Amino acid sequence: RMIFLGDKSAFDEDLQQKMIKLEEGEYLSDRIGESYINWQHGDVIMMNVSCGKGKTTFCIKELYHHYLKNDYRIIYLCNRLSLKAQIIKDSANELSMHEYEGLPPEVLCNVKDFEGRVFFETYQGLGNIYKRNLKYRPECFDGRKVLLIMDEVHYFTSDCMFSTSPEYVFNGIQKQFSDAITVVMTATDW
Repeated sequence: RMIFLGDKSAFDEDLQQKMIKLEEGEYLSDRIGESYINWQHGDVIMMNVSCGKGKTTFCIKELYHHYLKNDYRIIYLCNRLSLKAQIIKDSANELSMHEYEGLPPEVLCNVKDFEGRVFFETYQGLGNIYKRNLKYRPECFDGRKVLLIMDEVHYFTSDCMFSTSPEYVFNGIQKQFSDAITVVMTATDW
């Protein structure tokens, strides 16, 4: 099942008809409410929403708490180390993990996970794992319920012109996490 949310017209006309639209001044959490509690394994939730509409905030403040409480493992993927460091900082703050307070970005971007429950990786890092025909942290994910958050997913179209990594990441995710609840986010037209 695919769920489309957006305030843009980047999808084709058929998808545009199915898209749940955000109204002017509305944040993502306003539109979604608590419907995320009904998301199922294998669902893909595509969010093509402008900057400042609360995509990351919704994931960190709403999804983390619900899915961790329900014994999910969460993977947060993004396209740049600087964004990874910011996501880790915001995640640590929301989850009251005070040991990460005040750490500089160059230290934060090396954090791999929080207590084996929330994992952080760049697409490039994941691509390097999948290029070697390996799985990403199978000891943590095999047989577990997974919420996969893919931020800045336009990476797959923007970086594919100069890197083979997107192909490995895309195929690896399909093989390893096909049963995950997958949240795909971008503010960029693609």
